[in-house]
Amino acid sequence: MAPAQHAIPFDSRHWDLSRARVVEHLDRQAITGTATLRDVVFENGIIEMDIATVPNTRSYPGILFRKQNPETYERISIRPHRGTYYDDALQYAPAFHGADSWQLYSGPGKTSALDIPSGEWNHLKIIVSGDRADVYWNDGTTPVLVIGHLEHGFSQCTVELMNPQTGSAFYADFSLARTDSPPLQPTASPEPVCGTITSWELSSPYPLLKTDLNRYPSPAILGKLA
Repeated sequence: MAPAQHAIPFDSRHWDLSRARVVEHLDRQAITGTATLRDVVFENGIIEMDIATVPNTRSYPGILFRKQNPETYERISIRPHRGTYYDDALQYAPAFHGADSWQLYSGPGKTSALDIPSGEWNHLKIIVSGDRADVYWNDGTTPVLVIGHLEHGFSQCTVELMNPQTGSAFYADFSLARTDSPPLQPTASPEPVCGTITSWELSSPYPLLKTDLNRYPSPAILGKLA
């Protein structure tokens, strides 16, 4: 059974709204901008919200979770202006030392195609457990993105909704459930990348410092390494 979700209203008691505005959008109370959840330590659980984007507007709305400090966090974002043309409208891209690493994260487990209707509310759900996360979109019953390895590993801290205060994207109906065993989809072990060394054999010690590196080792020496 899925854990109960707890709705969190957009007010200054629950959120740092210094970089966000609370507005009415598409008949709902919403925020636009960047808002950080107060006094919540999130490790495992389910994060849900609705997102609305504006037609013909470039935008990168997203959520930061397990945000340890301003330079270290996990990030999932959508790129509505790319949805029609590319297969990476949904992206996972963590940050290290304040560097946005989106250029390095693409392909299975990092990006996914996504239909993002603008001018209406779309539902985003993220299930986080250990070093894994499943991402759901709207009414889909299977994840649109399965993140097999969160780069910051088993970490914990706060949650942040991130977008400029330009009115290009809005968030509504945010809820959170914290649990140690959220319901992740079962997945098969990933196939190793072509060329990956998956097994090793150890030889006896080899006196490298006494070796002439300009000559190939003799058969007699190689025979002793078995």
